[in-house]
Amino acid sequence: MWGQSKGPFLGVVGALLGLTMSTAVEARSFTVLAAVDDPAALTLATQLRTAIAAVDEDATVLDAATTTLRLRGPMGPAVPLAPIQTTLESAEDAFNALEHERSVSILESVIARMEREPDFSEEKLALLQAARLKAARRLVGLAGPAETGKAETKNGQRAQAHLEHALRANPTLVLDPVKTPPKLRSLLSLAAEAVKRNGHGSIDVTSKPAGATVVLEGRAMGLTPLATANTIATGRYRLWVTGEARQSFTRVLDVGPGTLPVAINLVVEGALWSEGPGLRMPSNPFDDDDVRHLVGVLGTDVVALVAVGDGVATVTSFTTDGPPKRYPLENASGDVATDAEVLARAIAGGGGQAVSPTLYQPSPVAASAAVAEDFPWAVVGGVGAAVAVVVAGAVTAGVLYATRETTISVSVKEVTP
Repeated sequence: MWGQSKGPFLGVVGALLGLTMSTAVEARSFTVLAAVDDPAALTLATQLRTAIAAVDEDATVLDAATTTLRLRGPMGPAVPLAPIQTTLESAEDAFNALEHERSVSILESVIARMEREPDFSEEKLALLQAARLKAARRLVGLAGPAETGKAETKNGQRAQAHLEHALRANPTLVLDPVKTPPKLRSLLSLAAEAVKRNGHGSIDVTSKPAGATVVLEGRAMGLTPLATANTIATGRYRLWVTGEARQSFTRVLDVGPGTLPVAINLVVEGALWSEGPGLRMPSNPFDDDDVRHLVGVLGTDVVALVAVGDGVATVTSFTTDGPPKRYPLENASGDVATDAEVLARAIAGGGGQAVSPTLYQPSPVAASAAVAEDFPWAVVGGVGAAVAVVVAGAVTAGVLYATRETTISVSVKEVTP
């Protein structure tokens, strides 16, 4: 339950939402996010989804499951390491039980799964490469005498394909001549020739901020801006960047002749939080380009940000066709569901005071002063702040931060979702 005092937080969201629908003539789409793992923000986000859909029958409200998928990026959720290792162990069990074809089938299922893996790493790359080499070796064994190392059998061709993928992931791959059958080494030579015949291309990776580590198929390639010099074998790759303990979405790249540009906004993508679903406090400030990128990720046009933490709340709304607006805090009833309905009905309102479109780096604020009718855009609660984000039809994105330190006193009780 929200505090029984004149808790202004929720009324602000209502007025804020009113900005997006007061003059609407077209159906609007909404996404509601909770940007920090805070029970109050998560509960309010859930209630707002229901309330908006009930108040505006023409509205489309993105549910939490769909929002979560969008915030995971196009590759989907990461595959944990433990299930991969367990499956690889089952492949070994099958092989030891002389079920060789079943062992290869299991290995190839792991390979296919890991080739779609978005949250990759050097450790996972090592597992994938080992699975590829093991599958290739066992396919050569299944082919029998008919396979001489020239890929004249179907199993030999499958083995060569695995080796080609292994070489693209690691161009320096070599096989120990003492531990590797001659047929397999011969197939690796054929695979290397095929990779060379298919040609090479370049990638030109930039990121915001610069200085992020570029990771291609689990291999760290260098820091952005990074331009390779026709050294990437043509084919399909996964690429992402990491920096400041944040990781971008994974891109699937089809590298061909020429240079493929890749621009990544780590400020936004590194702040997206699918578990909420929502948005973490970014470590860098948002600007207009970040706002547009966030909107594109969510597939919406309006973003309104509501921040709550340490008894402090602020709200600012951003649109594509006007300056951001902030709203004075209103009274709350003390019940989350009731207040969420009030907020949804307040969508028909509007107003707010225009503020500078420049977005700012966060700076901690302590809760002490009384609420002002016209308070400046302020960061709330520092790192521990909880933020609810409402996304709708025709506004860009938002920020959680302040132009100057201003404090607001709000009574908020802890909410259990």
